[in-house]
Amino acid sequence: MKKYYILMMTLLLPLFAFTGCSKDKSTQNTDVQDEAFTEARTDADSAVIEFTEDNEESGDWLLGEGGSPIFGDSVDFDTSGFWHVFIRERSDGLLTFSVADSFRFTDINGNYQMRRDSTTNELERRLKKRFEKAAPPDTPGTSWTKIRNRNMMWVGLADSITTLNGDVYRYYHGQFERRSFSREFDGEFIDARFYTADIFDGRPTHPYEGTLVGTITVDRSRPNGNLHIEAQLTVTFYPDHYHAALQSGNSYREWDHYYRP
Repeated sequence: MKKYYILMMTLLLPLFAFTGCSKDKSTQNTDVQDEAFTEARTDADSAVIEFTEDNEESGDWLLGEGGSPIFGDSVDFDTSGFWHVFIRERSDGLLTFSVADSFRFTDINGNYQMRRDSTTNELERRLKKRFEKAAPPDTPGTSWTKIRNRNMMWVGLADSITTLNGDVYRYYHGQFERRSFSREFDGEFIDARFYTADIFDGRPTHPYEGTLVGTITVDRSRPNGNLHIEAQLTVTFYPDHYHAALQSGNSYREWDHYYRP
């Protein structure tokens, strides 16, 4: 199948707005060293933010004329599986970036569509992103690798409520001087619900209910010591905020993150 290598332009529609303020709940047990929980919490919040960034792009696929992205008809179409395919690669020798983004539409009768119309009820999306930075030749410079994968299904676009289910994965590994780190999150969105009208009228929106569950693993090595934590993450969505809970063994931490108006 022919692929087009095209430049991603500025995204026009944020589907989610997770920016806001956070506050800790007073009831928590942090027998696990607090530094480890702090690292894991940072990963938990950034996992939600990165998911937000990746899904802002869905606005292009949904609102573009005839299912093409808003910035023009530059997505290849697979007539056998009805997948629209967007691929981009770029490298300058030290920095490498690649993305493979594919999506397809289904109408209210369960039929795949080449183009979105008023009967479109489902958007299925598969997204893979990879970022790499190599250390300069003959130097102990900084290097890192970031991977983000998404497999998502939006159902209910022809109704007043749209429900999102799917799995997410992120991996970040890097090293510099005598320090190294790795962060991994493997999770799943379960029945995250949105108001469909918000999606199609361009207003930033977020789930008003549903959950994100997964496992966070953080390792860090540096001259003054090592750090390791494995924790279970549960994020519960509400109309004005999400509640996050991290648990590692018998130790836990909870906090609320409120959306900006």
